[in-house]
Amino acid sequence: METATLFLESGSIKAAAESLYCHRNTVVNRLASLRAATGLDLHVPRDAALATVLLADVAPEA
Repeated sequence: METATLFLESGSIKAAAESLYCHRNTVVNRLASLRAATGLDLHVPRDAALATVLLADVAPEA
């Protein structure tokens, strides 16, 4: 969830990887796993919007 959230916030695999302190391929692989598990491709605007709503629903309140 953290990888998806950071990717959605920045729109950049590189920026998400830097925030997570991991290699960009790790982010690519995690997003591919998310796509395989949910059918959501975060590079598709409609899927990204749906994921944003779903992640907001499960995020802990501050």
